[in-house]
Amino acid sequence: MLKFTDILVEYRKNPIGIDKQRPLFGWKFEQATDALQSAYRIEVASSETLLANGKPDLWDSGEVYSSAQFGIEYQGERLSSGQIAFFRVTVKDGVGEATVSSVGTFEMGLLSEADWKGSWVSMPVNFQGGALQFRKELEFPVDKEIDRVRVYICAVGYHELYFNGNKVGDYCLHPAVTEYSRSVCYSTYDVTPYIGERNVIGVLVGHGWFGDRKLLAQINVYYKDGTVFEDHTQNCWGWWMSGSPIVEDSLYGGEVYDARLEDQYEGWATADYHSGWDNGWLYTFLTSPVGGKKKAMSIEPIRVCRSYKAKRPIKLEKGHYLIDAGVNLSGWLKITAKGERGAKIIMRYAEDLKDGRINRINLRSAQCEDTYIFKGAETETYAPRFTYHGFRYVEIEVVGKATLKEIYVEHVHSDVKQIGNFHCDNEVINKLHANAVLTEASNLHSIMTDCPQRDERLGWLNDLAARIFQTVNNFSMENFFQKVIRDITETQNEKGEIADTAPFYTGSRPADPVSVCYLLFASECYRLYGNSRIVEEEYESLRAWTESLLAKQEGYVMSYTYYNDWVPPACFDDVRTDGIYISTVYLYWHLVLLSRLSRICGREGDRRKYLKHAKNAKKAILDRYFDGSKFSTGTQCENSVALSLGLCPSANVKAVTKAVADDIIAHGKHSTTGNQGYRHMFYALGKAGYNDLLLEMITNPEYPGWGYMIAEGATSVWERWEKKMENEMHSFNHPMFGSYDGWLYNVVAGINVADDAVGSDKLVIAPKPADGFGKVKASIQTLRGTVSCNYRKTEKGRVYDITVPTNTQAKIVLDGKSVSVNGKRYAGKELNVLSGSYRIVTVE
Repeated sequence: MLKFTDILVEYRKNPIGIDKQRPLFGWKFEQATDALQSAYRIEVASSETLLANGKPDLWDSGEVYSSAQFGIEYQGERLSSGQIAFFRVTVKDGVGEATVSSVGTFEMGLLSEADWKGSWVSMPVNFQGGALQFRKELEFPVDKEIDRVRVYICAVGYHELYFNGNKVGDYCLHPAVTEYSRSVCYSTYDVTPYIGERNVIGVLVGHGWFGDRKLLAQINVYYKDGTVFEDHTQNCWGWWMSGSPIVEDSLYGGEVYDARLEDQYEGWATADYHSGWDNGWLYTFLTSPVGGKKKAMSIEPIRVCRSYKAKRPIKLEKGHYLIDAGVNLSGWLKITAKGERGAKIIMRYAEDLKDGRINRINLRSAQCEDTYIFKGAETETYAPRFTYHGFRYVEIEVVGKATLKEIYVEHVHSDVKQIGNFHCDNEVINKLHANAVLTEASNLHSIMTDCPQRDERLGWLNDLAARIFQTVNNFSMENFFQKVIRDITETQNEKGEIADTAPFYTGSRPADPVSVCYLLFASECYRLYGNSRIVEEEYESLRAWTESLLAKQEGYVMSYTYYNDWVPPACFDDVRTDGIYISTVYLYWHLVLLSRLSRICGREGDRRKYLKHAKNAKKAILDRYFDGSKFSTGTQCENSVALSLGLCPSANVKAVTKAVADDIIAHGKHSTTGNQGYRHMFYALGKAGYNDLLLEMITNPEYPGWGYMIAEGATSVWERWEKKMENEMHSFNHPMFGSYDGWLYNVVAGINVADDAVGSDKLVIAPKPADGFGKVKASIQTLRGTVSCNYRKTEKGRVYDITVPTNTQAKIVLDGKSVSVNGKRYAGKELNVLSGSYRIVTVE
């Protein structure tokens, strides 16, 4: 019998404030052996009573004979703003035994502009300063039964909500960053637990990415009798605003917090507080609306995801101390201290040291500095609210009489779930894996940033084309990827051209042809998460981008390149990868992916069209760039991308693969590739059996390479290959070179979601062990459950322990001359299995 562990809407449990008229259903099961779902039924009702009585008045899917478990679209009655729906799921296993889930709920947000009754408010444009405080005492009836109270906040740059003095939610740097002229995120808050006899709303708003402080709020009180009380932001009418103790805030610059102002604003979001002209408050002012369409916040919020006590400060000189966070991460320091009124603590963040002091060359114009001014209390605690930093080291300057008592390092990023784990008996590899995970997490800040420290922190698409192969194995991205796709779409012009960064803040348009991540994200949403809706919604934009590339080719050879194989090791000046060749190969990759996406959308004509384009592009590449032994000039990158993407004729694969391996050896067991070629190289050589060479290369402690990073004490992945900071483009926390981690999961451990999977329903487990790995333990939590592959060497072969999650089929590809499965001899080389645990012993 199948047993539920979760039922989900939009990949979340009991979500509130969603804005999709066709929300997606999904569910999870306990681990079981040989368990397949044969059918499902989803029932949705407007009340729990109707659902219990078997009257699903909103939607009844009927019994659907399918093993589908995620991405199932609601097809019922039209949903309205603020509506709560109740649902349950019934499934049957392979023998027809039924299981009924518990009842779940989902609640709609505000679905139209007419639902927002208020106006955008802010300070006058000539008012400069830090974060703004907005407040109003609400006057709604509390003498009749309240069902729920919701506050809908659209505030930019960042905001925090308070209700009757309580901070609502544990979010930081909220909401998500967007291209504000195209879209702006709003959040739905449940403030029902905070309702009192008198009720005050308070909103603190900082500059954030938007660079201004604007607020639009809608307050809806839903009563049991079906009536709704509403209030909203507007000029005057009980809405007040003021400055705050955050007297300066800037994403790149940092924050200045003057605790002396807390006396003036103590209790500012409570009913007992008086706001008026006599104590520094003024009525709200109307301001120009933010131009973008309001969209419900749909991704995981940014939070303090880890907090740990810092090591003892190192004294540098009088009043100056150095903090070593131990690792390079995104976030800030949280300090507890005592100081006389007006004394200051200044925290300057950096990634590296020079002569024992912080080195900040690579920050460029980013000041990355937080200042706390004491009010003179017994103890005071501070952490910034509307900025963050990428750092390992912090130099603290104490100005005046003050004493530090406690210092905590707080790791701040989008709170996506880590789903992957990899461990082996090679400590350099374990450190590299940890560095990839830490670097990726530190660059998930509602967009997939390139770095967390300097005056950039942007979503560069050329980086993402390689980075995605690590991301999907380490983190659960089913909601995040949808936002990234839409962010990219919002950069698109009437010619179909997308931009180099999303949101589009810098770079060029059209983007470099290596920006295949746009199509990869859509493909992965379907393959991993079962989401065809995002593919269908964005298909025309994905197609338009690919068509814009076709308009810039002649004979399937692209006419432009910007970034090529970005940042190869500078020391190998004999290596020159052809940028036009890379653009041309990536055009082919776009065409292959678009043909797959066409099939998902049922566009058979398009599928055939783009398959034909892909076939012609492949022929053009072979005719122009392949001489029978190498592609283009034969660099590691040029040969590897051709091998990885299936461009190399089968008769030549062995020789071209060997050429890449020989070139690695010729360069002292180093990679000469940049941010595109390396990922293809790891996968192409690894699947061909060169994992021992790749292991030697990646752990090589000599410059340049990943092993060199570890030898130099790296705790994160670098942007460049050099340790010495001599260049303003020199980030030491940069995930674009972290997809060696994909090689560890997908090749060394052999865990793969099949190319033709829908929502991770099919797996291929094909480990490619290297002699240099004695033990490997790897697991990935797919949406359907945990798949794992652990193995160890024996005197005669290897022992594998493999787990396949419930309602999943797997093909296990075996090595060795003699094989046993769960103690029984097995003669084949492939094993097709259902969910369960399998011990496989091979003799080589």
